[in-house]
Amino acid sequence: MANELLPAGRGYVYVKTETTYNTNPGDLDATDVLYVEDFAKTYSRDNVERGGISPGHPGGFLSVPSVAHQTWSFNSEVRMQTISSADSTDVPNIDPVMKACGFVLTSDNGTASHTYTLDPGNHSSFTLEAYEVDTLNADTVKTVMTGCRGNATLSFNPGERIMISASGSAVYSATGMAPAISETGDGAATVTYPSDKAMLANGTSVQLINVSDDSLYGGGSIGSPGNAVLVRSLEIDCGMAMSEQMGLSSTAGVGRVYLHGGEGPTANMVIEQVKVGDFNPWTIRDNQTVIECNFIFTQPGGSNQMQVVFYGQIVGEIDEAENDGVRTWGLTLKMRYPEDPSDGSPAVGFEPSHPIKGDTANRGVQADVSLPAGVLAIQFITPS
Repeated sequence: MANELLPAGRGYVYVKTETTYNTNPGDLDATDVLYVEDFAKTYSRDNVERGGISPGHPGGFLSVPSVAHQTWSFNSEVRMQTISSADSTDVPNIDPVMKACGFVLTSDNGTASHTYTLDPGNHSSFTLEAYEVDTLNADTVKTVMTGCRGNATLSFNPGERIMISASGSAVYSATGMAPAISETGDGAATVTYPSDKAMLANGTSVQLINVSDDSLYGGGSIGSPGNAVLVRSLEIDCGMAMSEQMGLSSTAGVGRVYLHGGEGPTANMVIEQVKVGDFNPWTIRDNQTVIECNFIFTQPGGSNQMQVVFYGQIVGEIDEAENDGVRTWGLTLKMRYPEDPSDGSPAVGFEPSHPIKGDTANRGVQADVSLPAGVLAIQFITPS
């Protein structure tokens, strides 16, 4: 029988958090399936050239395959299930990706919440198995990647799904790195994706808070925003930078993928222009005013919520444009610690007192749980 074709877009991807870095946790199966779009992977090698002189080799000698590189990228929608026990059984679908892109997870059963805090010094990794399936759902091209770490971007556009785009690198593995042809998969036709509804970016509570005096841009009060300053879209780049660390003891040269803070997390926000009043982006930028940006998204058809909280300083150029007949400002916010003299000396960078965690003034995340110091927190919660 002729070989079956491998149609584009036909396959599935498993992702599972590693207990030990760059060690396949094994037993990846349909429970680890991740909904992905635009999945891509590469497997490349550096070649060491040999240019010795010879009368019969004008182009040089055969080069030597050297350091191997493996990269991955995909988009996924953000979904969550009702949190009942606040453990590994009810984390959101993107949990392994978040933890491998610089976030630390804090789970709390008392508040039925999972909170991810961006922490460039503490991160996990995942193993990825990708199966490209033939037309008979019989054989696959299988690729295994271990030690996966990377960076993530989250996008929020009205009426659309909340999406995460992630990309990164993996560590060389002597087995599984090169695609294995004609390997039987896990019954591709029976892979079942969870039915939890995707989170949509609408019906959102939006609070832009001046942390110097707790006033709310756009009117209203904390906990009851007036929304006179309308946010049209939001994109968050977590800003994690990757480096492939190589040592003499590493197989094929790459020993691990290391994450570090890079240029730091950034938010790009489009806001409808209003009569210059309490929200004057030029004055806010020039005065180094820090804004607490606080967004709560509710899952369609239910009460589950995703909350995004970060502290941003407007920097650079303020882009004036037109969007659907309305003039808008395009703002870039660098996520920074608000400086507070009560934090001691130095004022910034070590357990700052600003409320990334919840408090009675409706600042920070809803669930009042103990979190690491940080400038960005994403909380999934099932309100009681």
